[in-house]
Amino acid sequence: MRIISFFIFFLLTCTGFGQKSFWLRSQYTDSPEMISKESKFKSFSDSLKMRLHLKTEIEERKKKGYILTNLDSLVCKNDTCLAYIFTGNEYSFMNLEPDTTGISLYEKNIAVKRWKLYKNNPGSWPQFAEDITKYYLSQGFPFCRVYLTEMVSENNKIDVKCKIEKGEFIQFDSIVNKGNLEIKNNFLYRYFLLKPGAKYDHFQVANLTKKSKNLLFATTSSEPKVTFDKNKAIVYLFLNRAQINKFDFILGILPNNNPVTGTKKWVISGDLKTEFYNRFGLGEYIFGQYKKLQPENQEVIVKFSLPYIYNFAFGVDTDFRLFRNSNQHIDLFLTTGIQYLFKGLSNVKFGYHYKSSRLIDINVESIKNSGRLPSNLDILYRSGVLSVQMLQTDYRFNPTKGLLLDFRCNIGQKVILENSVISGIEGFEKAYDDVKKPTLQLESEMDIQYFIPLKTYGTFRLRGMGGLKYNTFGIRQNEYFRIGGSATLRGFDEESIWTDRYFVLSGEFRLFLDRNSFLSLPFIDFSVNRLLIDEKMVIDRAYGVGLGINFNTRAGIFNVSFAAGSRLQSSLDFGNMKVHFGYVSLF
Repeated sequence: MRIISFFIFFLLTCTGFGQKSFWLRSQYTDSPEMISKESKFKSFSDSLKMRLHLKTEIEERKKKGYILTNLDSLVCKNDTCLAYIFTGNEYSFMNLEPDTTGISLYEKNIAVKRWKLYKNNPGSWPQFAEDITKYYLSQGFPFCRVYLTEMVSENNKIDVKCKIEKGEFIQFDSIVNKGNLEIKNNFLYRYFLLKPGAKYDHFQVANLTKKSKNLLFATTSSEPKVTFDKNKAIVYLFLNRAQINKFDFILGILPNNNPVTGTKKWVISGDLKTEFYNRFGLGEYIFGQYKKLQPENQEVIVKFSLPYIYNFAFGVDTDFRLFRNSNQHIDLFLTTGIQYLFKGLSNVKFGYHYKSSRLIDINVESIKNSGRLPSNLDILYRSGVLSVQMLQTDYRFNPTKGLLLDFRCNIGQKVILENSVISGIEGFEKAYDDVKKPTLQLESEMDIQYFIPLKTYGTFRLRGMGGLKYNTFGIRQNEYFRIGGSATLRGFDEESIWTDRYFVLSGEFRLFLDRNSFLSLPFIDFSVNRLLIDEKMVIDRAYGVGLGINFNTRAGIFNVSFAAGSRLQSSLDFGNMKVHFGYVSLF
């Protein structure tokens, strides 16, 4: 009992000495009405917060019409303070008469209309002056001034006269980059929204620093500067080339058990990828990828985007893909359209999507035995596409905090094409009559990653991915999403899970070693997928666990990961681990 009492006493004393509190009460001194509204004691963790609160309280009184409110005195004894505040009478503004010298009638009307918002709130004169100043700052007058010239008070009503001095009219002249980044001026004018000959806009200039830092392919060595010469404004940037271009590859070593002999073989998968930014000084993006994730499968992906076309505010984006699934079918994808940039290189895209899937070798005997069309058919799909991509992290290659979002939605018409080999089988002459009618199909995918900083030593990556393909008449197997492997669901063979709808939730703790190095201890991926098994749709829950390391060297960034997975109600098989080796070179 004595020990418990001592422990409670220890906690209380620690709480008492750990942080000193200050107490404040405001007392209004000049009228019985205000005295009755004196505040109760309030607690603050330090004296600075107490004084800031007092300043805010006085400003709030002024906004309510007590424009003479002022602090008479502040009496403190130990940690307790009394603030004696003089409030004065309540005033209201009546009329505003701007000095029209040097301003147009239109500008005078703007000032009068703005004034009506503050007419009954004399304490908001600073806000009114700020609003008028902001207007002129955006209209080419960076040296404007707004100030009172006369105030006449009668019966607590105030008439005001003010002076608006616009100053010289300034136009943008040019942008000059003092750094080593090779970039065309047309890109800079569009990206920073600064056009030669346009009126000076202070708020566009104020965003220069933020926009400069949002450029993935540039670093800044100094803050942007503006000089004025003969009514012209010249903007100086200090943009240097960033090591953002990337070459990387991943090798997967995957065990493969022969179901007949029971022997284990090792299968090597490969994923080669390269990315280029701003190679021609236009802010363009070029992407190329070659994947051989299964011994019999191959895929080629080429992407190109140009942020701005001539002087337009939008650019173009193209995505081409070719996939061959052994001797079963070959798929061609083409997406092209326009893109609009916002917040750095985040973008919205609208375009046209084309997909063709054609069968290669057809097992005629299997079709005869089943008596129906196979699950894979020749398909043509045309649709409109909307996609949104957000890149808002503090560092692209090893984020500490921020958000990554990739969303795509297609809606269009699907047509099942008649295959002459299948329709030529006896009894299948009219097999396509019920399926070759055009149908409406929806396809959508989303990938969102959120990085939560853990002080200075790490981050927690929370990731959610999902995909859906919907058609009233069903989705054919050669249209399915292909998930699994290092990019989506770790612990499984690459793209080994074929599904028409899925959701993957991932959690990963990253312990930082340096800017480009970290330990993943551990990562967990969980997914819910709809699969076609024995001609029936079933829901499967799969999960994978593992760990990995990224380590930075002079030669590049190397990564290794180990993961085991479980699906179809099986247990984790650590004897069937999936191992991936990766390499990234930044230049």
